[in-house]
Amino acid sequence: QGLKISNQKQKEAEDKIREIAYHDNLTGLPNRNHFLVRVKQIFTESLPRPEYAALFFVDVDKFKGVNDTYGHAVGDGLLIEFGRRIVEIAGDKENVCRYGGDEFIVFLTGMDKEDTEAICQALVDQMRKPFNISGNTFNLSASIGVAMYPYDADSVDMMLKKADSALYVSKESGRDQYNM
Repeated sequence: QGLKISNQKQKEAEDKIREIAYHDNLTGLPNRNHFLVRVKQIFTESLPRPEYAALFFVDVDKFKGVNDTYGHAVGDGLLIEFGRRIVEIAGDKENVCRYGGDEFIVFLTGMDKEDTEAICQALVDQMRKPFNISGNTFNLSASIGVAMYPYDADSVDMMLKKADSALYVSKESGRDQYNM
């Protein structure tokens, strides 16, 4: 007699596998690969239309020091809260991914320069608020680099490069800021 799995149990198992394959296990946000495939699909589909888009690289300033001093459990709590705050500003967790380590990406369509600057400022302001993790209070900040379609780039890959360069400028210019 072989094992028989009910259709419901099989569907639940498939959903769990899909969740693991497509989402970061710490933050629950889309993972890098799933997110980039989805963004490239959105970007490709939106090219024929005169729609704007913005890609934000968001990095936790001085995260390594906190992680080294307080341990990975506290660091993980900070990353979870950091991601939650980004989603609060971005409006939908499907617009955000944990890119790796302490870097997050936000991709929003329909964004002109004024909208993009408003989102950047909201992210910077939100990350300046104290983080309370495991009985400790942390005053952190974020460095942000942004690239916009069609102003800065005509592909997702080029937007990633431009946003990464702008992030580097934010970090080199003292952190706790955004650059476009």
